[in-house]
Amino acid sequence: FWTLYTLTFFCVPSRALAQDNYEIQVYSYDTVEPGHTMVELHSNFTFEGSKTVKDGVLPTNHAWH
Repeated sequence: FWTLYTLTFFCVPSRALAQDNYEIQVYSYDTVEPGHTMVELHSNFTFEGSKTVKDGVLPTNHAWH
């Protein structure tokens, strides 16, 4: 039973439940010393974006990421 369930889970295509039309750039930096942690917060807000669904893409007006 579990083998069939696992094969079905991984082999049956499904629809993506997320979409975004923005780009994130990651910049390199020096590695922190052992025993230390570095945290960065990245967020995006679309002040003025599309307001209707176009070609299946949801509106981006006032979108928060």
